[in-house]
Amino acid sequence: MSINKKIITVCTGLVLAVGLNSTQAALMNFSVMGDIVIGQELYSNIYNLSAGDTVTLTGTFDDTGLTSGTGTVYFDINNPANTFDISLGAFTESSFNDISYASGGLPAITFNNYQLVDMDFLTQTFNSWGLGFDDQNSMYGEWRTDVQFSPVPAPAALWLLVSGLIGLAGFLRKRE
Repeated sequence: MSINKKIITVCTGLVLAVGLNSTQAALMNFSVMGDIVIGQELYSNIYNLSAGDTVTLTGTFDDTGLTSGTGTVYFDINNPANTFDISLGAFTESSFNDISYASGGLPAITFNNYQLVDMDFLTQTFNSWGLGFDDQNSMYGEWRTDVQFSPVPAPAALWLLVSGLIGLAGFLRKRE
């Protein structure tokens, strides 16, 4: 067998092995809504939100930690690909604002069968635990358990690899 055929055989085997692996992790976009239960009715809050207003938690994470949609996803310094933002009216809180972000372990979101069961996040002005959240003063809200997921589109790396291999094979055939 010539060296060219060996190279093509090895490359083909590599492509098939990578393509057939069903345990590959994927980046997932997610979105969760939260409803303000108590807002500015009694006292003003830093976010100027009132009862009935909606907040949105959106982000991206690597789904390696989830098994059948169940598990905890960490958004700390040890997991830089995992990020989220919470839109609170005109304000935004981000995962890296958590007071424990640099030491690791928090913030974290726990899912059970792709449903939200716990959102742990703490800053100087925002606190989320379980399915509740507040501004540590006068606002209180609750997260909905329904989570919207969508895969992050991967670049066309596989197609690029395959077309490169085809081009390499054509180049090698032309040289023979």
